[in-house]
Amino acid sequence: MTTAWPSITYVAAEALLVVDLLDRCQNPLFSAEAELAHNVTKARRRELMAGRSTVRHALQLFGMEPEPILQTKYGTPAWPQGFCGSLSHSHKHIAVLLARSSHFSSVGVDIEDGRPLGAEISTTVVTARELQVINRARWETLGSTAEGLAFSAKEAVFKCQFPITLDASLDFLDIRLQRGKSIETLSIQTVDSSRSPLTKIKKLINIHALKASGVTIVCALLDR
Repeated sequence: MTTAWPSITYVAAEALLVVDLLDRCQNPLFSAEAELAHNVTKARRRELMAGRSTVRHALQLFGMEPEPILQTKYGTPAWPQGFCGSLSHSHKHIAVLLARSSHFSSVGVDIEDGRPLGAEISTTVVTARELQVINRARWETLGSTAEGLAFSAKEAVFKCQFPITLDASLDFLDIRLQRGKSIETLSIQTVDSSRSPLTKIKKLINIHALKASGVTIVCALLDR
């Protein structure tokens, strides 16, 4: 086990990313969280413990006391007052993005670990123009393919927008990745103008990609 874990990065002012190995983050759940692990598989319990352990570590880095992380009625984590957050896990890693809600309305995170996505990605997930946008942002220098990064970017956006829009029907081709405020960030454009809640906030979503602990992490942040 390397001493480099966990990886801790401030993505932006008042937004903190913590990336670690799932097997390192297996502190017991708090008693108030026990119901979350009721009748779940061993693998799911491992993910729950890793997520809650890493969230509490992130809270401590913000100077906060650890507390139970329960669920909303939508099945998403109920973040502590004053914070918004997102988590993602692969078969080896856990990533938690935690931000102060005074600076961000919502955030989303996804891990790009090189998993094969299949040949159909070109027609169901990403367009050729979006791949060009990712190439211009130089994200591929992080060690991932443009296709994988596009997938993770859209997953991060889905997680970021849901607490605000409550739109769980958003599909990969319902949004388009485009150049962001800087050459190394991306933003989104909506395809369907009838999705008015997302249309209203799209200009406030900024997408970042960075390398942490051997994997590529994509973060979407919704500015206040």
